Amino acid sequence: MKPKDIININGLEINISEQCNLRCKGCDHGMDVITPQNIPLPNLLQDVQKASQYFHTKTLRIIGGEPLLHPELSQIIQDFQNTHIADSIELWTNGLLLDNISKTNWELLNGIVISKYPNTSNTWDNKYLKAIAEKYNVWIHVRDSNTFSWSMYLKKNTMDTARILHNSCRESATCNTIRKGKFYKCVQSAFAIDRLLYYGIKLDDDGIELHNSNNFIEKIENHIWSNNPLNACYYCLGEFGAKFPHEQNTNEKYNIEEINFDNHFISP
Repeated sequence: MKPKDIININGLEINISEQCNLRCKGCDHGMDVITPQNIPLPNLLQDVQKASQYFHTKTLRIIGGEPLLHPELSQIIQDFQNTHIADSIELWTNGLLLDNISKTNWELLNGIVISKYPNTSNTWDNKYLKAIAEKYNVWIHVRDSNTFSWSMYLKKNTMDTARILHNSCRESATCNTIRKGKFYKCVQSAFAIDRLLYYGIKLDDDGIELHNSNNFIEKIENHIWSNNPLNACYYCLGEFGAKFPHEQNTNEKYNIEEINFDNHFISP
């Protein structure tokens, strides 16, 4: 494939572990409702190698679930680097297993984002992180995640509302996602089928097949630049979901009435 055929994007996410050591209520990736698993290394590498034929991204984000739960993390990072799909590789973690990051992993990564949740036990402090950053020449960003906002919606938006949400959404420009052999415009659309099916709602998949797909470049450019809402947009709250204090989910399903827009969003 010629360089002119490569699509340049800002950020690409890949979930290497669809399980987590937390069970956050309202998780965008559905870790509180989907079946836990680590994605096999051959599957991950096959998808990223194929994607590298079509895309180049400024940042490849290794996420989950909790990516530090994957036993082959070091090999995953090395293999992803060898595809040359990204200028930099980041790891996104809740920080609870930070002590598990090996010397090799610190040396391989360009940056780490830590989502710091309330009422969780961390073994690190800023002094420790500063020492790590200086030792391995890696940047570290700690995000205080005291509140969440709903992204999933169970009542279904109108076409007008879905279009507004789609065209005002930052996720489609910054959170392109690879999952199970498909490219998704955003992470919410990547997990929408699983999250909604948990509540008995069936949805047509928005993903574009990476493998054995004819006219992929044309399909993906139409997909990325389209102003039409995704199927997932009809069950999404976009940037306007109601906020709530972070908490761990129980085994009970959410009260549908609490999953809604915030009070400041008024749609047609």
